[in-house]
Amino acid sequence: MARATKGLGTTISIGGVAIGNLTDINGTDMSTETMEVSTLDSTTKDYITGIDDSGEVSISGFFEPGNAGQAALQAAKAGHTEDTYIITFPASMGATFTFTGLVTKITTGAGMSDPVSFEATLLVTSTITTGTTPSTGASALVVTQVGGAALTAASFAPDFAIGTLNYSVQFTTESAYAIKVTAATHTIKLYIDDVFIETLTSGAESASIAQVAAGSKSLKAICYEVGKTPKTYNVMVSKVS
Repeated sequence: MARATKGLGTTISIGGVAIGNLTDINGTDMSTETMEVSTLDSTTKDYITGIDDSGEVSISGFFEPGNAGQAALQAAKAGHTEDTYIITFPASMGATFTFTGLVTKITTGAGMSDPVSFEATLLVTSTITTGTTPSTGASALVVTQVGGAALTAASFAPDFAIGTLNYSVQFTTESAYAIKVTAATHTIKLYIDDVFIETLTSGAESASIAQVAAGSKSLKAICYEVGKTPKTYNVMVSKVS
């Protein structure tokens, strides 16, 4: 008989950014609409099914204004944006739920002797995909000039490998660049500084990413494969002069 697993260690992320300081992740609330089609000659009530409803996911915990995930929820609520959410269950289970959703409600509260609370409600706008094995992931990832030429004085570390998820890229001259991720059979979503930018086509470069002055940008490519746990590739790109 399978044993139950404690929920401790379960996380939820928005666009690959973990939402911190949570004590509960409630949901998912999946249901199917039914319609009665019984007739006078029916011997029992007859039904047909209608549209599936993935319901809502509610989360709660403690308010932390400096937490990137909570800030991303606030931005999603203000911008009415539809984002990708991943619930990652404890490592011993090896499972994830992935869905898109809209933030419909955020609540905070403060009392004389209680921590400042934080609650949010997510309306699920897609089918919830269960992942139980890791996705294949990307077979290649490069950062280049727009058009494919190498960046000036470029360094890419470490060398790309499917199982390596964190990289750094430095260059000196160009005012824009592009990222190209090859991940056949995957949906690839690109975030820059935790803001969703576009859905990439496998093997094709992204839209131009401006970098006029020296500084850094955090690129995140999340690779989704149906029925599998997504892989997130983090690339810190820095213009050093």
